[in-house]
Amino acid sequence: MAAAAVVVPIALHLLQRRRPRPVMFGTLRFLHDAIAQSRRAHRITQGLTLLMRVLIILLLALAFARPLLRRSGLIPAGRRTVVMVVDCSASMQTLEGGRNYFEHARNWAVALADSLQDGDRAAVVAAGLAEPRVIFPPVSDVKAVRGALQELSCGQGAAPLAETIQDVFAKGSDSLQNAEVHIFSDFQTTDWSKAVAEGLAKDLKSLGVNVFFNRVGLKEANDAGLQSVRFYPSAVLDDGHLQAECDVTAGGSYLGTDSVKLFVGDEEKAQATVMMSPSETEKGILTTTVQADAAADVAGHLELDADAFDLNNRFYFSLPRFAGLSALLVNGSGDSRESSYVRHALNPGGVSSALMVPKETDWAGFASMGDLAEYAVVFVCNPPPLEDSAARLLLNYVKSGGVAVLFPGGNEPGRMNSTSLSKLEAWPDLKIRYFELGDGKNLEAVVEDANDRLAQRLAAAMPPPWSFLARRVLRFQTDGTNGGVLQFRDGGSMLLRKKLGEGELWLCGVSANRDWADWPLHPMFFIFVQEISRQAAGLRQRSLMAQSGESLKLYWPGSDLRKSFTVTGPDGVSRMFEAVRDASGQPFQLDGFDMPGLYRLAADGGSVVRTIAVNVPSVEMVLSYWNGDDLQRTLPDVETAYTESHDELRRELLGMRRSHPLWPWLLLAAFVLSMVEVVFANVRSRPVAKPHLVGDLLRHGGGVV
Repeated sequence: MAAAAVVVPIALHLLQRRRPRPVMFGTLRFLHDAIAQSRRAHRITQGLTLLMRVLIILLLALAFARPLLRRSGLIPAGRRTVVMVVDCSASMQTLEGGRNYFEHARNWAVALADSLQDGDRAAVVAAGLAEPRVIFPPVSDVKAVRGALQELSCGQGAAPLAETIQDVFAKGSDSLQNAEVHIFSDFQTTDWSKAVAEGLAKDLKSLGVNVFFNRVGLKEANDAGLQSVRFYPSAVLDDGHLQAECDVTAGGSYLGTDSVKLFVGDEEKAQATVMMSPSETEKGILTTTVQADAAADVAGHLELDADAFDLNNRFYFSLPRFAGLSALLVNGSGDSRESSYVRHALNPGGVSSALMVPKETDWAGFASMGDLAEYAVVFVCNPPPLEDSAARLLLNYVKSGGVAVLFPGGNEPGRMNSTSLSKLEAWPDLKIRYFELGDGKNLEAVVEDANDRLAQRLAAAMPPPWSFLARRVLRFQTDGTNGGVLQFRDGGSMLLRKKLGEGELWLCGVSANRDWADWPLHPMFFIFVQEISRQAAGLRQRSLMAQSGESLKLYWPGSDLRKSFTVTGPDGVSRMFEAVRDASGQPFQLDGFDMPGLYRLAADGGSVVRTIAVNVPSVEMVLSYWNGDDLQRTLPDVETAYTESHDELRRELLGMRRSHPLWPWLLLAAFVLSMVEVVFANVRSRPVAKPHLVGDLLRHGGGVV
């Protein structure tokens, strides 16, 4: 309102404008020019004087309004709304100073709750728990907030922090205007999604929310963990052979040796030593055999030496046993000699293997089968051109988890061609070339895909190249993406693999009998058939391993759609629940695996017992963290702060709530401007001497001739 006084100098300026006084004078061009120039200069000085007077009044009006200087992210004065997000993921159990990160985070959150004033509101969100909204929407009962924080416990799963905050704001944004969001976490890279955070930033900005990234724990923990574990095969077969391959990853400050131990039950069966360097990953391979007991799953764990984070030092496993699986041998021409070498590879010495029991049929018998689900692997030798029904039978079998191997044969190259194979949806652009080699040519096979597990096992058992005499072959021309596993040294793939659905389809360039080559006599052929069978047996098994906080799909024989299970956890506590499934052959969905360890699952009155292995989520197994600058950049246009202690947070809050008075500077500016205006006005009002000739003429009122 005081600023309205600027109309006074403007009005005086308009009223006191000097009007020109006519003077009788002779026509002189130079005199007109001088007067016009003087008038323009007068207008400029008058305008500047008016502007300074207006500014002086505006500055005085602003000064008496006593404005405060603050930055854009200043927390509004008055009642606060504080949302405390506590990370309850497995990585928060990392130890530091005798306590884990979670205890440090919880104590820090309690200290923040104690600093709240009457009228402030607070909410508690536990990211990583089944129900993260512990107290929500925000309440004014600080005592209840403090009690909820003290009763909070750490979980052993993952904690999607950004997703949890996004969900909280989606369900309660009306009560979170101008809120403070305090995240207490170690900020493991897998727990804070940059993509989700960038989408969340828009909602936070629109609500005027300030975010505080409050880090607990060290930026680099002294830790080495099991990043992943793989078993080959993924089931224990008839010979009891068990091989585990693990990746051990070191933290940024870890250096030295670590040992990996393999336990079956409580008995240590194997050990390997790995040399670790900071932030590097090393492999460990452990091999053992277990007693053949088909009545029980093989369960145990892998274990590393103790360090700052124990949960990633153990990996629990449970592997089913398989014996007596059925293998189907299909003789395309009806002659049993087509598959005789495959049968001998499965039955070495004429004694049926405990792993695979072969069953033979001709093409007509195969085509009439309605389902191949009972077979773990199907070997098709010398097939005729595939009809739609036969192709569909094979395709459905493979997609449901089966393994099919196609061998060429006969004297007709057209029996296995691109058109026929295209019906299997595996290699639509595959080119097949048929070569007649006369009396025979010595060929060498080598590994084409060094990362393929079967190729690695073949090379480990018998180093390449594998030489054999061949009279005819098929060579496959691929574009590098068609799954070549073995190839001929002089060019062209010999063995292709394609994953379809849950199973695999294999295609060989040499027949399974001696009509084409002496490959069936080579020891590598025997190893190949054995390894294919093992791989097929592994694919037939259903996983008995899950991650904490997630559900497990358990396949169970029989047609029951509802079944009662008794689950006994690692802590010895048992519970009963009913599980349902949509149809027989479908899995039961099992939940409630909240901690790592081995669970015993009993059904049918305890007559059937399975072992379920539950591990920490894979995203929590390797400790790597965000740094502060990168964290803040994930929330563009949102006011954020990064702190590493409660004192630092308190100073940050004080700075964001404190403002600096601006009125003294406004008064100083008004004073300086008034002095400038006085000096400028005095200089402008000084008389200016007129030209001598003009002055004489004006005094006498005469003219010039």
